[in-house]
Order: sequence, then structure tokens, then C-alpha cells
Amino acid sequence: MRDYAERPLPRFTPYTITDPARLLRELRATAERGYAVTNEEMSLGSCSVAVAIPSDGYPHAGALGIVVRSVRPDLARLVPDLRAAAEAIARKLDEATTV
Repeated sequence: MRDYAERPLPRFTPYTITDPARLLRELRATAERGYAVTNEEMSLGSCSVAVAIPSDGYPHAGALGIVVRSVRPDLARLVPDLRAAAEAIARKLDEATTV
């Protein structure tokens, strides 16, 4: 990740994180809270929240997220449902690897 952060980071909106040090701080905060958030970083008027898909069968199975209008920025309330859905996906992935 440090190698990626050392390259020039593209700006998509005025809110896009382009400073490598700030990006690394945000990644640490994401790891601590257990989910990622954006606020108009990719497109104006939208924000998002995402959780990892926990799977024994795949070290990095993926992530599950949702993008909503930025007028409803209470993203933390979406996390429990996202985690439940991510765990269901992980179970299906694990079943597929044991067949």
C-alpha cells in the first residue's frame, strides 16, 4: 500500500484524498473501525460505506459496500446489515471451496 500511496493520486472531486500521508491515516482508521467510508471523494453528492467479506477460503475475498446520497451521511447505521450480508457471502464462498 505504501508503494501505491507514493505515486501521484488522482483527484476525482475536491474531496478526494490525494495526500499520501492522509490516505495512510484514513487506511489506519478504516482498519481500527472495521469498515471504510467515503464522503464525496469519488463523485459529488454521494458517500459510501463498505465492509470486508470474511472468508477462510480466500485471504482477500472482497468487499461489500453501498453508495448513498450524501444528504444521508449516517453511514454507521448501515454497517450491521452490510456485515450480515458480507458474512452470508463468505459462507457461500466457503461452501464453494469445500465441494
